Formats: sequence, C-alpha cells, structure tokens
Amino acid sequence: MKTLLFALTLAALPPLAFPMLAADPAGYEMWKGADLKARAKAINTATGSIDLTKWDNHFVALVERDEKNGPIEVHQAWVDVYFILAGKGSLTVGGELVNPKTTAPGEIRGTAIKGGVEKQLGAGDVVHIAAGMPHHVKGTAGVKLSYFLVKVPAK
Repeated sequence: MKTLLFALTLAALPPLAFPMLAADPAGYEMWKGADLKARAKAINTATGSIDLTKWDNHFVALVERDEKNGPIEVHQAWVDVYFILAGKGSLTVGGELVNPKTTAPGEIRGTAIKGGVEKQLGAGDVVHIAAGMPHHVKGTAGVKLSYFLVKVPAK
C-alpha cells in the first residue's frame, strides 16, 4: 500500500520536480567524453570526420587526423572553430591556395598553400578560422589529432 501511495504521489508531481528524468529541451545537445570516444569509432575513413548534429545555421563534427593530412581548403561562407581534444599536429593558415578548384558551392580545394603560416596544435587548443581563409590541418605520424569542429555561417 505504501509503495502504491508513493508511486501515485510521484505521478502527481510536475516533471520539473525531477529534472534528471525530464526530456532535454529542443535545441540542446551534449556529448560526454565517452560519447565522443564511441562516435570516433564510426568516423568516415575517407573524410576523417563524422557529423554529430546539424542545425539550421551551424553544425558540429568530430574530426581525426593522423599522418594522412586533411584537405587544403577554403570555405567562403563558413567559419571553422576547432577545439583540440587530443594528439598533436599542425595547421597552415593564410596565404593563397595553389591550383584552386571549386568542389561544391563556396567550397574550394587546392594542392598546397603558398605564403601561409604554420601553427602547432595540441590538446586544449582552440582555433578560429575566418571564412575565406585558406587552411590545412596536418597530422603527426603515429599520433591521432582529434578535434571537435563547429561550423558557423559567416556574416
């Protein structure tokens, strides 16, 4: 009888009385470290990344680079923000693309960057790359560079 009364009392309480049991609000998303590790196992080997979630005007992805370097690219309409999770590598930014080729609307790839600046990347670093800026992430042999990528539309 006490168990039944307790269950009826719980059922009568509003959902806010138990925030741990309430559903997440629309537009909220969280990835725990263990979630990201599990998702990393499903990274597309061709692109080195996996999209986590896309919203109307931005999206996030998990990216890994090893000795296979990332694309040499320019996003004309997107700002990239990297949160380096683990590993080490380098990022060449600025300069100009060599042999630029449009691969999709607003997306340009090249074979190299001429006149860019190379920066070292490591766990805990945060990088902002403006729209229109050539960039190239290079991994380090034997060490995976893992980062959380947020793509935001440029104004």
